[in-house]
Amino acid sequence: MPRVSIIIPAWNAEQTILRALDSAQSQTINDIEIIVIDDASADSTVDLVKSRALADPRIRLHRLEKNSGPAAARNVGISAAKGEWLALLDADDTISSDRLERLLDASAAQDVLVADNLEFYDLHAGRTVRLGIDPALLGSGLRFDVAGFAARCKANQPDAVDFGLLQPLIRTSHIRMHGISYDERMRYGEDFRFTLDILLAGGTLLVLPQAYYQYTERFGSISKMASGVSKTIARYDLLESQTRELAREPRYARVAGHLEQRADAIRKLSKVNSFGRRSTLLKFAMLPHTLTDRDMRSYIKSRAVARLKSLHSSNWKNSTLFKDSSNLCLGQGIKLALQGVYFLCIARSLGPAQYGAFAAVTAMVGIVSPYVGLGCGNLFLKNVRAGKRDATLCWGNGLVVTLITGLLATAALCGFSQLWSSGIPLALIAAICFSDLIFTRAIDLASFGFAASGKMSKTAVQNTTMSVLRVIAILFLIVGYRQVTVALWAWAYFATAIVGGLFALQQGSALWGMPRFSTSALWEDAREGSFFSISTSAQTVYNDIDKTMLARLSTLSATGVYAAAYRIIDVSLTPVRSLVSAAYPEFFRIGTGGMEASFGYAKRLIRKGIIFGVVDFFGLILIAPLLPLILGPKYASVAPAIQLLALIPVMRCVHWFLANSLSGANAQMLRTCIQVCVALLNIGLNLLILPRWSWVGAAWTSVASDAALMVAVYVAVQWKISAETQKERELVHALE
Repeated sequence: MPRVSIIIPAWNAEQTILRALDSAQSQTINDIEIIVIDDASADSTVDLVKSRALADPRIRLHRLEKNSGPAAARNVGISAAKGEWLALLDADDTISSDRLERLLDASAAQDVLVADNLEFYDLHAGRTVRLGIDPALLGSGLRFDVAGFAARCKANQPDAVDFGLLQPLIRTSHIRMHGISYDERMRYGEDFRFTLDILLAGGTLLVLPQAYYQYTERFGSISKMASGVSKTIARYDLLESQTRELAREPRYARVAGHLEQRADAIRKLSKVNSFGRRSTLLKFAMLPHTLTDRDMRSYIKSRAVARLKSLHSSNWKNSTLFKDSSNLCLGQGIKLALQGVYFLCIARSLGPAQYGAFAAVTAMVGIVSPYVGLGCGNLFLKNVRAGKRDATLCWGNGLVVTLITGLLATAALCGFSQLWSSGIPLALIAAICFSDLIFTRAIDLASFGFAASGKMSKTAVQNTTMSVLRVIAILFLIVGYRQVTVALWAWAYFATAIVGGLFALQQGSALWGMPRFSTSALWEDAREGSFFSISTSAQTVYNDIDKTMLARLSTLSATGVYAAAYRIIDVSLTPVRSLVSAAYPEFFRIGTGGMEASFGYAKRLIRKGIIFGVVDFFGLILIAPLLPLILGPKYASVAPAIQLLALIPVMRCVHWFLANSLSGANAQMLRTCIQVCVALLNIGLNLLILPRWSWVGAAWTSVASDAALMVAVYVAVQWKISAETQKERELVHALE
């Protein structure tokens, strides 16, 4: 007698049946038989199984003359099985090679069912998406009888686990002794009924927290493609009515109360799912009517309580996001103080005209800078977090590409400097280019790598180090020279970049080892990296192009005033920028669940960020009149400039997170297109407005561009959600 009979019902499974057979044949215990029941397939499923059976006598094929459904096919397999245990495996799923051995080792004499957790698998992406059950709910393993099973299967309660998708090992002698089989009339909830019948006859169910079973998703969370396999669609109405019918049957009297509670939970779950599919606007519009429903009142109350609990310090203080944000915010706070000293010293020492020249060059370099490295920083973060590449390879590829593209970009900007600069010395341009396009980009690469490796504290140290170096440099110039010129500062700026770059190289190599380089990996990532580059450059364009254009179309003094005001706005966003940086890696993990999941995460962050944005707005309005007293009388126009720009922090607290939700949901190309369009809009408005309105026009176009970006990104997110929902509906319709 075989130890285990693996039963595989199959219907039109030519795409996946060999995967399932491979996993069954590779089990670490050899004493098995594999029974495939073909449910009248119209494709080549039968031929594939026959060819495999010729090479492995453990495989047996049973064919049904007409399509009878999975319950009937399983019953045929159960009747034909000779094993001590039965293992159910769907034709589109797989099991790990040690699954049967692990479950058998864990079983006890009283166990008639032994199950494990399961992994959700995206067939087209070739990746595991998530676990079916939170291991925290299973502890080291759950073992219970029929009453415990029925009590836990309430589908939507915090401590409940619905075991409908699990595929347990079944003790064959137990079900044959009691004449238990699948109810072939049922197309929904038949697994729950089968498990209930088995436990009702005695014995216990053991559920392990480890996942050895791989469940193929009907619609890939990552690939956004239909798997092409048949999965039963949840029909809550039928599930509820069938569960209530079970509760009325005398044989289920022991668990009738639990079954009624399960039916109530299914009804509530149906309403919650329907409510969740509505838009935010419709939810608010329908709220009075929603609150008249008892189930929905209970749901909204539980959500409110959960949200209040999440605000308790014991919850958020232990969260990774809080710790990462705190590390970054601490680093940014120190950096903020240092930059305040640095900005005050350089603005007062250089004066508006020379500071304007410096700002114009750094703005132009900032626009080109994202193309240096071809998005290698973002790729470092994404590939390491996704497990696609190791950090050493990302570090090495990034350094090589940064050096090559940085030199090319420097040569281009210096060679064509007369086209975009107005009377600014070439030596100044060259010094800033080498600083920001090579050494600073290497520092940025290391910072992305630290974030990918979960070392946010190192990112904070790296950023703080650069600020310390620049404060030391400007103070040295002030003390050592009677008059600080922009040329002197440019070379000091260059020297600090070299020291900071070498420090980043040492820190990165100490963490990841000697960098490695791979041409094939570089070419594979080039397309996606270019989208990151274009997206970041477009963002820099609508942030900084106005400063370069002001220097060309207006005066360097006007550029200096506007750049100073914009700098203060930018610095005021430091806490939100820390939150954005800390949350960015998580978008790539959550985004595997689709656009709606990524948007849900963004909404939670926006609710936190918008509070700061509003406070920042009023704070800027109030402190603006005081700034000329600090910067000096030459910067008198900074106050009205800041008041014009004060709305920008509010909008960025929204569109920064929305844009990251697009990136996380694998929609970087869409994000890039939007940002390029907004950048072009910004350039067009500046060309029309700056010659007449100078820095005032620059402020207007900045506010208009941020507003346009916020609206466009929100519309894009909603469109993506709608498109995904429509695909799922089409798939459901096709499968039904």
